[in-house]
Amino acid sequence: MKKEIVVLSLVIAVLLSISAVAGVYATNDDSRIAASPAHESQSGALLDPTTIPKYVNQLTRPPPVYVPTTGTVYSVTVSSFD
Repeated sequence: MKKEIVVLSLVIAVLLSISAVAGVYATNDDSRIAASPAHESQSGALLDPTTIPKYVNQLTRPPPVYVPTTGTVYSVTVSSFD
């Protein structure tokens, strides 16, 4: 019973998403497209490349590297699993 409910929920979700997508593309009316922000920016002025700030490297020296403060030496034994 639980499996059937999950499958039914999945089918309903797929059908709703298909109907939503089909509803967007089913009309020739531009009112839906004109309301989207992406479309408005594309219809306006083009992006001016001189307004994009140039990358400036803020590193004045190499990044710090961890240096151990004690002389601890670790021994590692390499072995294989059978």
